Amino acid sequence: MELGWKSEVLRKMGIEWITLSRDEWIILLLGLDGRAPIVGEHVFHTVFFLYPFSPFDVKPLFLTPFSPEIYALLRRLGEEGIIEKGAEIVKGEFVDIYSLTDRGLSRYRDIMRRGKNRWVLLKGFVAKPFTQVAEELEALKRTYNGRSPKSILKVLLNKARSEDPVLMAQLGERSIEFLRLLIRYGASAL
Repeated sequence: MELGWKSEVLRKMGIEWITLSRDEWIILLLGLDGRAPIVGEHVFHTVFFLYPFSPFDVKPLFLTPFSPEIYALLRRLGEEGIIEKGAEIVKGEFVDIYSLTDRGLSRYRDIMRRGKNRWVLLKGFVAKPFTQVAEELEALKRTYNGRSPKSILKVLLNKARSEDPVLMAQLGERSIEFLRLLIRYGASAL
C-alpha cells in the first residue's frame, strides 16, 4: 500500500501509526474478548461485513455475508499453525470453533504491543486510535459470536428495517429499499 503524503501528514501531526495485514485482522479478532473462540466461520464474515473499515471485500449471500479472502485466510492460518479449528455441538448443531494456537497468541500479543498508543491506518486513508479499532471489533465479536446464520440474518433484516448507517453504506440505498419491499411481502416468514 502506497502511503506517501498520508504518512508525512500523520508524522507532522505527531501521530504514530501502524497498518495491519489481513492476517493480523483475523488474529486480532480471535484474540479480543479474552481470546474467546469464534463459534462458526460465518461470524468472521459477518463481523468484517459490518465493520466499516474492514480490509476485506465481503458480499452478502442468501443467508450470510461471505468473503473468499477470509475463507482462504482461515485455511492458510490453520495450515501455518496460527489458528486451530475444532468442532462442537452447540444447541444441537455441529459448528466449527476457531481459536488461536500458542503461535497465534504470540502474534496477537505482538499486534497489541505494536498498536499500544498508536493509530491504525484503515483502508489507506482513515486513521483511528488502535484501542478504538480493537474496541469496535470486540463489540462486534461479542454481539455476533455464537449466533447461527439464521439468527444473524434476522438481525441484519432488522437493521434493514431501520435506518442503520453501516448496512446502508455496505448495501446501498436501492438494495435496502428492495430488502424492505421483500420484508413487507414476506414478513410472516421472517
